[in-house]
Amino acid sequence: MGWGSIIGQQYMVAANQVAKSIVSLIVGILVSIALSFLLIPSYGALGAAISSVAGEAVIAIAQIIMIRKSLQIHLFKETAGYVIAALVMVVAGFGMGMLIKGTFYSMCVQIATAVVVYAIFMILIKPAPVRVLMDKFKNRN
Repeated sequence: MGWGSIIGQQYMVAANQVAKSIVSLIVGILVSIALSFLLIPSYGALGAAISSVAGEAVIAIAQIIMIRKSLQIHLFKETAGYVIAALVMVVAGFGMGMLIKGTFYSMCVQIATAVVVYAIFMILIKPAPVRVLMDKFKNRN
């Protein structure tokens, strides 16, 4: 599940900011469609993956920008943590791919490894969005 889904469905809908959520989704979808038309003919599945990830990134970034004041999130303050977590995730995923041969099984193990490693890093470094969301969910009860 992407950050856009978490922020949009778990926070924005609950905070009665559905219109903002829909706008971010539409913009992300349009970016994904445009990039698909540009990238898929030349790059095939890789182009599709890039366009999909770019669309998700646009949705997440747009939603973070929209809610940053209400959640007191300072953008780019903790970028280094995200970059380190992403790099370790990529290395762990590729490392598992090198250890385990086979197409489908290897891919599943790589994805699972990457997700677990990234989640662990997010829990360990507790960036602002994670802290704020955890506090909001704790205070709901």
